[in-house]
Amino acid sequence: MKAISFPVPAIIIAVLVPLLIPGCHMIDDYLHMDAPEVRSITPAEGYADPSDVQGISIWFSASMDRPKTEAACIFSQDDQQLEGSFSWASDRLIFTPYLGITSNHVYTVTVTTEAEDDYGNSLLHEVNHQFFTGEEIDPPFVTGTSPQAGDLVSDPYAAILIEFSEGIDEISFIDNFSISPEVMGTISWSPDKRSATFTPLVPYERGEEYEVQISKGVRDLAGNQMTKETFFRFTAGDKGTYEISSVEDISGGFFLHDIADTAYTTGIEKADELLVTFSAAVPEDEKRDIITVNPSISYDDTWNSDNTTLHIIFDEELEYGKLYELNIVDSTYRFLVDGPHSLPLSLSRIIFINDTASPVPVELHLNDILTISDSDRARFDVYLHHAQGAVVDTSSFMDAFSLSSSAFQSLDFTSYSIDVGATESVVHVDASIEMASGISSICTIRIEASLCDSYDNYLEDDYLLTLQVLPP
Repeated sequence: MKAISFPVPAIIIAVLVPLLIPGCHMIDDYLHMDAPEVRSITPAEGYADPSDVQGISIWFSASMDRPKTEAACIFSQDDQQLEGSFSWASDRLIFTPYLGITSNHVYTVTVTTEAEDDYGNSLLHEVNHQFFTGEEIDPPFVTGTSPQAGDLVSDPYAAILIEFSEGIDEISFIDNFSISPEVMGTISWSPDKRSATFTPLVPYERGEEYEVQISKGVRDLAGNQMTKETFFRFTAGDKGTYEISSVEDISGGFFLHDIADTAYTTGIEKADELLVTFSAAVPEDEKRDIITVNPSISYDDTWNSDNTTLHIIFDEELEYGKLYELNIVDSTYRFLVDGPHSLPLSLSRIIFINDTASPVPVELHLNDILTISDSDRARFDVYLHHAQGAVVDTSSFMDAFSLSSSAFQSLDFTSYSIDVGATESVVHVDASIEMASGISSICTIRIEASLCDSYDNYLEDDYLLTLQVLPP
């Protein structure tokens, strides 16, 4: 290993910062630090038929502390708190009122921030939810269409599907549905009257743009009328005659393969760029919607002059360990970001040596009890795992590293040095320590996530280690 060293004049006055980390194992702590959430509540907000409601269900995103969560949930009918029984089905809380759910009332569900998961994490925000069992007054609205706005429809007899938020009066729909230019056709309905399908009797004209309009006169089965008009356009015609010739990772110099041939491609780096080559020119009106990326991430797309190649540069770094899906025309390419140069930094261990002249290395663990004597030859060795060939940035480490405890009368970091390895490096932090007489205290070692290496890979999270420090 090659050593890099330089003196750093720094005096840190010890300050007590009590930081208690729950749990016995640090890995467990960090895996369960996310606050729980309320995923959904049924009945949904709005009108509910009381004959269909046996109880109120709350779905949580995590396994909850049941007694605390039950105490944190308030159920009321017309502002009067309800009494009832609780039951659980996995992460779902079910509240059944003793007197049931009855007609012509407003029911309110409140989940306060006192609700906790099994790891003691509380809800970040109070959740309020309301439904009513009186007369249905909500107006209907369109929830989806097929084709969608801007679609190119190749089938000359493609059906048009309109989906609504609730059952619809058929006559009101027929009176308020139109296609321009006009097309003759028939209308059919789903059993629950929530979706209508228009099937043309004559073909669409190739190249023609059609506008579908659903006016505000459409009513639901209770007679409530839509409050907003809906319209969209689509174009009839075939897709171009072009095909995908290749998708290349031009940064890595290899090709991605369709999922029909390969489940996913590996070796992608976080900042790689892609080049898509087509067999023929892509029409101008099709370039805009030709590609989607999941999970969604913005990108810059640059076409060559004859529209046969597309250069994709992502606006932000891809996430290490994440699988992405690239959809181009009718083909799908999946790739895993696991390139060797994109590996995030991770800390494997910290070793403390009280006196390097007669070293007795001690590996530090969470909640250890450590006896420290006065020493001007103390050292902390921080072992960092990193990408192949990366070098830990020394100034970044100096900014990210801190140590605090009132057990120290004084603590001076006299120098930093790094033993550089292929995939693991050791940062040596030399220190001069004077202990406060007769004082024991919590010691907190922190390495912030701002620590980076020469490939701009960072720690994924702040690293915290607390231990009990005793004088000799």
